[in-house]
Amino acid sequence: MAQARTAAYDVSGNELSDAAIRLAHERFNLELSPLPLEHDPRAGTYDVITMWGVLEHLLDPLSALKGAFRLLRSGGLLYVYTPTWCLYGRYRAYLSSDCTCVAAPRPTGHVAHLQLFSAQTMRKTMRLIGFEIVRMEEVCEYNLPVAAYLESLGVSSGRQLGFASAILNQMIDRRLFFRNNMRVFCLKPASA
Repeated sequence: MAQARTAAYDVSGNELSDAAIRLAHERFNLELSPLPLEHDPRAGTYDVITMWGVLEHLLDPLSALKGAFRLLRSGGLLYVYTPTWCLYGRYRAYLSSDCTCVAAPRPTGHVAHLQLFSAQTMRKTMRLIGFEIVRMEEVCEYNLPVAAYLESLGVSSGRQLGFASAILNQMIDRRLFFRNNMRVFCLKPASA
């Protein structure tokens, strides 16, 4: 939002975390609404909405996406960046009848991601809401060092961690690892 504002765009945002709201204000002088999108009253006022790393943390991502649809003007764009099912998700789906819910517990007991979508379920979800998908791609991108992911999964530190990290980093750099994130560009039709 701060970058868009420096490029002369009018910006506003929603954030559910009090700490993130404070941080946005302190660091970037941004005022964020604590309302979930589905309760935001500014219907039809936005040209673009981004959901960067949001859907996977929501119990009801469908409500948030419907809220985004309602907030966009006709012809508005929605950009979603979210983790996608990879090998672990496909394994969990095999064991479960729920097509999108994959809870990813960590050794600490904290559940990092509540929802993960496959490309197929993302397409169906966006169509159900009324969006037209302009482009969708699954990419191999990791936002933290591999060692951080391995530690969160309980891989012990030391030699084992260093060896596994080195191999996985090489695979990721060469795009030989799981396509673990999805970029989705959607259009709210002019007729909507």
